Amino acid sequence: MEKTGVIAEKGLMPPEYGINDKGALRILTEAEIAQIVKGRESSGLGKNIARAQGGEIEVWEGQWIVRDTHEITYHTTFTATDFSGKTNSMTLAWSDACGILPGGDWTMSSNCTISGTDGVDNGNANINSGTLTLTATFAWNGGRGIYLNGGQISIGGGGSLAQADLYMTDGDSDGYPADSNQYTSPGGRPRRYTLTSLSPDCADSISYRYRYVDVVEDRDQDAYHILNAMSICLGASTVINGRTYYQENPPTFTWLTSGQQLGPTDCNGLDSNLHYTTTCYPDSDGDAYTVGSAVICQGNSCSNPAGYRGSPSGAPDCADNDANTRPGQSNKFTTPGGNGFDYNCNGHSNAPADRNWTGDSMGGLYDPIFDTMSCTNEFWSSSYSCGFEIGLYASDWGTCWPQDVFRVACR
Repeated sequence: MEKTGVIAEKGLMPPEYGINDKGALRILTEAEIAQIVKGRESSGLGKNIARAQGGEIEVWEGQWIVRDTHEITYHTTFTATDFSGKTNSMTLAWSDACGILPGGDWTMSSNCTISGTDGVDNGNANINSGTLTLTATFAWNGGRGIYLNGGQISIGGGGSLAQADLYMTDGDSDGYPADSNQYTSPGGRPRRYTLTSLSPDCADSISYRYRYVDVVEDRDQDAYHILNAMSICLGASTVINGRTYYQENPPTFTWLTSGQQLGPTDCNGLDSNLHYTTTCYPDSDGDAYTVGSAVICQGNSCSNPAGYRGSPSGAPDCADNDANTRPGQSNKFTTPGGNGFDYNCNGHSNAPADRNWTGDSMGGLYDPIFDTMSCTNEFWSSSYSCGFEIGLYASDWGTCWPQDVFRVACR
């Protein structure tokens, strides 16, 4: 077998043989055959008690599976949190060195291991550098070829080369396979090159869900999330205000890519104008004077929703349902307001007295039934700073004279 050119079916080697970088055929050792695997399998991350008891600081150890899907780079993030809430993290990236797509030509430029039925569908394989190690069947289509252009193929135990088409199961016909298994016979399955992806479908009975995505829930699409980040099975994506959202159930896109959120947990996931809770100060009548405080679900400031301010007023409002009644009010009013006649919130609330006394009908004594003379010539006096009115009032001798009457409002 030569180093370059198409590998014909008649030239296939037994599994225990391989080609070195000089193009020579050689026998593989058991160690070499066992060396290449796609992933290591274990479960969980645990604390090493023995090392911790020996004085080492919090040693955690573990192993896990990294599945080879040819397309996705996986990221595993380790986060440590201390008792004060401070965190530190480290992210490891895992990717597939093979990078074989569903269909089309494939070029290999670094070491690649095939441990499950795989190959090139509807294209040629170009082995430019590195070693293609096979511990399972590697297939290529009739009329296509495998070209060695500087690389080599090493066939280990269970490995083989086969000229065949490749098929995968896709129960809901959404272009995502039910699992990572590949077959060299149809069995009612679609050709691999017709699929959208080689990543296994996370819901192969639901055509609009097919991939796991790290997301946060954001139903109102305001970039403030409802729950903590999670990895769930979703489908189509779209860009809204520069952020990528995913679809769980058509037609809405309610899941935001984790890391693109703007703020903390959304206090109202159905209103895009309201995001988070904070302490605001009620000002229902909009007169700039507040009453107490309230923790509310708000937007970017306490002015959203309306009726609140971000800071308390110097003096509290005594009638937050009446914009005319407020501390410092200088206008005069002839009818009661939200706090009676206490328009300036200074605590005086006496209404004007009855000014319809009349003259002498009973020998100089005031008689409320028969006296008919009226003294109603009232006016505001500028000589008082607050709350007084001058009126002409009848005395019990029938004489009108001025008297002070409280009507609270300041000039």
